Amino acid sequence: MSNTINQLADIASMIEEARDAVAEGDLVDLAEIQGLVQDACLAIQANPSLDTDTVHEVVAGIIEELNQLAEELKAQ
Repeated sequence: MSNTINQLADIASMIEEARDAVAEGDLVDLAEIQGLVQDACLAIQANPSLDTDTVHEVVAGIIEELNQLAEELKAQ
């Protein structure tokens, strides 16, 4: 598994943790996630030969989780 895929998996895990914290009524700081997303995007652009199907699948999942987190934050 490439380093970029590992980065994306870490991001997905952090989003899950943030969603759990929001569900418990806690405040969350998304700055670290934002920075990691930016780094991952730059890595994907720099290495377009990555397994595009896997990258696309993981990124789509992250986008979905971020959308859910945004909705949960609105409700909070």
